[in-house]
Amino acid sequence: MVWRRGTPHRSEEASMNSQSDDAWLQTLRDAARERYQAMHNIRERVHRTCLWTLGSFLVVTGWLVQRPTLLGWPERIFLLSALVAVRVVLRGGYLRDLEAGFRGQQRIAVKIEEALGLYNGIYPLEWQKAGQDASNGHFFSSSYALLYVGCGILVGALVFSQLISPVKEALLAL
Repeated sequence: MVWRRGTPHRSEEASMNSQSDDAWLQTLRDAARERYQAMHNIRERVHRTCLWTLGSFLVVTGWLVQRPTLLGWPERIFLLSALVAVRVVLRGGYLRDLEAGFRGQQRIAVKIEEALGLYNGIYPLEWQKAGQDASNGHFFSSSYALLYVGCGILVGALVFSQLISPVKEALLAL
């Protein structure tokens, strides 16, 4: 600010700096908004994928239990192989890539939030660890647990179907 004749006036340079500062802040806010939307979309994909996979595993398990005849070992081995393939592709490929993308988005968001000064008394300092190995988030491990539970139930139904059949018949007799 330049002072002239006792009243404050902005010089042309100060005015341009103010406009560029405002534009820079708006750019940072827009970038943060995009990061938050991307993280929301990734979380939604992971959540939806894990829930649908769990539901699919439970439907197949229900079908196995409801069948009037037991599957033979060749059919069981085929279903177990398909289950392993689905688990490897989902967890080892698709979900791993989504998690890596999510963590990258978190790291970028932290840099933007730092530039906006949000860790100067607004956000807790521990949030600066987002996207790093030291963060305390459990979303992905909780979501993966759904896959593991579904796999375990389906494997149990495939392997122990001969034990399930007499129990099923006894329950139906009641």
